[in-house]
Amino acid sequence: MLCLQNKKIAKQYRGYLIPTLIAVLANSLYCLVDVYFIAKGAGDIGLAALNIVMPMYTFYSCVGLLFAVGTSTIISIAKGKQDENLKNQAFTICIKSLLGIGGVLTVLGLIFLKPLAIFLGASDALLPAVLQYLAPVQSSCLAFICMYATPLLLRSDEKPKLAMQAMLVGNFSNIILDYIFVMVFHMGIFGAALATAIAPYLTILWAMTCFWKKTNTIFYKRRMKFDFPLWYKIIRTGFGSGVMELSAGIVIFVFNFVILYIADEQALAVFAIITNIAYVCKGLFNGFAQAAQPLIATNYGAHNMEDVQNSFSISLSYILCFSLFLYSLFFFFPKAIASCFTNGNYELLDLSVRGIRIYFLSVFAMGANTIYMYYFQSVEQAKFAIFLAILKGIVLLAISMIIFVPLLQMDGVWFCITAAESSSFFIAYQMKKRMSK
Repeated sequence: MLCLQNKKIAKQYRGYLIPTLIAVLANSLYCLVDVYFIAKGAGDIGLAALNIVMPMYTFYSCVGLLFAVGTSTIISIAKGKQDENLKNQAFTICIKSLLGIGGVLTVLGLIFLKPLAIFLGASDALLPAVLQYLAPVQSSCLAFICMYATPLLLRSDEKPKLAMQAMLVGNFSNIILDYIFVMVFHMGIFGAALATAIAPYLTILWAMTCFWKKTNTIFYKRRMKFDFPLWYKIIRTGFGSGVMELSAGIVIFVFNFVILYIADEQALAVFAIITNIAYVCKGLFNGFAQAAQPLIATNYGAHNMEDVQNSFSISLSYILCFSLFLYSLFFFFPKAIASCFTNGNYELLDLSVRGIRIYFLSVFAMGANTIYMYYFQSVEQAKFAIFLAILKGIVLLAISMIIFVPLLQMDGVWFCITAAESSSFFIAYQMKKRMSK
């Protein structure tokens, strides 16, 4: 009977996983295409400028996922409890929060654009290129925040295929626009940023044409009273994912300063290549975890703890197998991967190959930590998720940098993530083991 039940959960999981991964892969493709076109159109300076701005993307996704993960978890639990009113309340509060906060952040970022670029780490040499890239991207801050939230909200409405379609529309339009703006009109790094800034609007428009239909299971209620306790619960539930996204931005932010201190702009260009590949990996791991989230949360809401554990175990098995596949690519084919973005610069290529092999030892623990994070949130253990996110993304990373960078210089920079992720995985395993007792 247990075997049959595991097969049922595995089938349900694949039903969410396949469209989720297709959407994430498309998103990943356009991130890498951005790097490719910037390398072609603006060279090392363009890549370094891109990496200076990269923390902004993690900030946008931090806000979007904070509300979307919290909301989708509450919606899934409400489904298990058959509480229709709670689902609609949570969804309505999420939409209002995304629009309000996103609008304010967009305006503030544009008013203080140059100070923001300097705060992100733009040197005098990089500042003009950073401003060219940052201006269009910050103009679409609200759209990016809503775009990162859209797939999770659609999956909580039992529409994983629509989530996939919405992301594909934005992603492939970005690739086409990248080619037109950079290669045809020779707009350089500004053209790549403009293409990226347009994409989230197309994703949201596609989702909006299908979201407000009578076939939906959740609805936006214009006249619904704003429930502050529920708003706080959404934030508390999604805070771990928000911190995890923000910590990825903090990593890039801090590493940019460290690399410029111990090396030069070329080393920062190497980090730009590695960062964007890591961004792809992180997105894929989020896809595995987000596919498991509705299964874990719905079964938790229905007090079906056996299926909660089955969902967790199956998703963890999938992500560990995928991590092995990923690292095999990074170990055996680093030169082929890096050469796509180095534009014939052999010194940059050699540095990238070494960095890729060391940095991506982290994929095993990184994937497992992502599943643990979403599990803790889905079973209403937000304190564990928040603790793990802060520990992994800030505390353990800082300790790793203090130990390894002075000893190993650039190799130490590449190894820091593996040390932090591996240590936090051991702690996450112990926390879940304690919960199960």
